[in-house]
Amino acid sequence: MGVTTEDTDTFLSMPVYSVFYSWLVTKLLNGDKHINWLLRQMQDDMFFDKVKSLSPEKGKKDYKKQIEKPKTATFGDLDALQRLKAQMEASEKEEK
Repeated sequence: MGVTTEDTDTFLSMPVYSVFYSWLVTKLLNGDKHINWLLRQMQDDMFFDKVKSLSPEKGKKDYKKQIEKPKTATFGDLDALQRLKAQMEASEKEEK
């Protein structure tokens, strides 16, 4: 038994694949930035290949422009956080 993909004509035996998979997961969990980047790129490429099959007239750059980055919240955005901050500052003043 072995593992292969449509992009190659080589095979990995199951024991070798198991060792490779363990190495990959270990690197991923240890926060290896290069491995994380590679896996994210592979995920993006698979996503854009799927989307491109649905609408071939658009390119990868067109879709990347449409994806919005997540917004970050600040203390000024939420009243509850503002009140909590004021309470914490007041309690710190009382302790002094």
